[in-house]
This record gives sequence, C-alpha cells and structure tokens, in this order.
Amino acid sequence: MRRKILISIIFALTIVFCVLFVANKSAAGDAAFNGMVLAATVVIPAVFPFLAAANFICGLTLNIKSRVLDVAAKFLFKLPGVALIPIITGFLAGYPEGVRGAAHLYESGKITKNEAETMACFAVCAGPAFIIKAAGVGMLGSFRAGVLLFASHILSALILAIVIPRIFIRKNVLRSKEKKPAQPRQNLTDLFCESVANASRAMLVIVGFIAFFSVIIALIQTYTNGFLYNAAPMILEVTTGTEFAAENFSSLPIISAIIAFGSLSVIFQLLTFGQKIKINPLKFILVRLIHAALAAVIVIPLERLFPMTAPVWAAGQRGAIQLPSVPVPAAIALVLMGITLLISFQIKKPQTA
Repeated sequence: MRRKILISIIFALTIVFCVLFVANKSAAGDAAFNGMVLAATVVIPAVFPFLAAANFICGLTLNIKSRVLDVAAKFLFKLPGVALIPIITGFLAGYPEGVRGAAHLYESGKITKNEAETMACFAVCAGPAFIIKAAGVGMLGSFRAGVLLFASHILSALILAIVIPRIFIRKNVLRSKEKKPAQPRQNLTDLFCESVANASRAMLVIVGFIAFFSVIIALIQTYTNGFLYNAAPMILEVTTGTEFAAENFSSLPIISAIIAFGSLSVIFQLLTFGQKIKINPLKFILVRLIHAALAAVIVIPLERLFPMTAPVWAAGQRGAIQLPSVPVPAAIALVLMGITLLISFQIKKPQTA
C-alpha cells in the first residue's frame, strides 16, 4: 500500500514537472544549458583528472597485500586492508570515487556486500579542487575560507569513517559465502585505458544529473519565493547551491553543510554508481545529513581559530570562478601515468602465435 502511494506521488510530480517544463520551455532549456556550462567550467576540471588518476591508483593496488594496510584498515574502519587506498582516494578525488571504489572492490571479490555498502556511505567527499579553488577562491574570494571548508569536510568525514563501520558492519559474517570470485589482474595498458574510460563515463552521468536538477531548480524558483526559493538550489544541486549560498549568505557553516551533504543530485549520482551493491537510500541520506551537521559544527571553531585575513564576498557579490583546466596534483599524476603507460608498452611480453 505504501509503495503504491509513493509511486502515485512520484507519478503526479513527474506529470507536474513535464507540464511546467512545456509551459516554461525556454527558461528550462536555458537552465539545462547553464547547468552543463557550470559542469564544464567548474565540475569537470575539478573532478575528472582526479577521478581518472584515482581509478588508476585503485587498480594498481587492488591485488597488493600488506600487513600494515590490513592492520590500519581493520583498526580504523573495520575493513580489509585492500579498502584503505580506495577510501583515501574517495576522500580526495571527488564525490563519485568512494562509491565507485566500494563497488569495484565488491565486484572484484575483495569485500562483502555489507562492507561495500558501509564504505559507500562514509567515503563520500568533495575534492580539494572544488572546495578550495572553486568554493573558496572562486565563490567566496578567500583561499583561507576554502582551506577551512576542506578541513571541516575531511575531519567530519574521518569521524564518520571511524564510527559508521562500527554500527553498520555486521559481525560474524562468513566472508567466503558473500564474496564473489576474484577477477584476474590487468596489465598496465588496459588498466590505464579503463581508468580514463570509466572516469569519462562517470562525468557523463554527473553532467546529466547537474543539467536535470538545474531545470528543477529553475522551475521551483519561477513559481515560488521565500524559503523554497532559497532552499531549492542548496538542497538539489551542490555546485549551484554552493554558489547561491556564497552569493546570498557568505556563511561558512551553511556552505560547509551544503558541500558535505552533497545535494540530491550528488546522492542520485552516487546511488547510480553503487547500483550493484544496492545501497539503502534512507541509510545513505541519513549519513549525508550527519556529515552535513558535523561539517557545519566543525567549521565554526576553525573559523575562530584561523580568522580571515580578508573578508569573504559580501552577500549579493560573487567572485569569478576560475579553475585551471587541470589541477597541478592531477597534472603530475597524469604525467606519471603517461610515463607508466609508455613503460608498459616496452615491458609487455609479445604474444606468441
């Protein structure tokens, strides 16, 4: 009965969306275009290089066995050592990588479904390029503000990473019965090509969701004002929401909460990437809300300990968002990957007929 009611509500909202879209076709089209432009100028430069590099690193370390990694991962996150590198890249490479890493480990037979779902819930972070460069420098006009936002984001994520597994991971699970057969090791050339291809496919998904939710935001703001007008961008799409909050509020706790929550657009993106491990949506959203609350609280003392040397943009003003086409750390990583690729061509054994 509840499912029928939910489907009826969703069906009705979909009809309303279609009607409003047709009635405001020009404005909705502009919103979709602006969303794609925003993705091309802010999201792709900040996420894609890190995502490709993180995929490659995780692939390289997939079959590495280390007692140190096992002890560290088990002590901190209650997970096998092979999950430690994907967790770290999930913290640093942008929202999709933690969930993608968890799904890949599960598909490769390295962790159980329960462990993958748990990891996917906490290894969700925006990358430093987006937080520091786009949100801090570009939207708030302050590098220090970006650093404080990033620090609160990572500290709150680490708290979740330590606490959540101790709540969600089931004890006494027979790992051998849940795990899938391990996949064969890839050569470096195939791994590099697959890493870039996977990152490219991920970016298409991300851009699609940004454009779709940009249209929803435009339609909501066309017919509402007050709370809904202000809340829509901050809840529905993280890049638009962060920019809106920076322009209208300039409050680090609010912006920190928006980035940590990630928006419904990011949540649906991550649920898409985690389809094979079937993440519980309610559990996932609950963790996102907790992350948002923690990030907002943590940034307050950080802001007092490290006050701004220059004020952020006042409400109603906005700094120009300027991102390098490829962030420096990602550029270095890509150069190293290119060198590795060339070496792999030399060391690859020729196949005999």
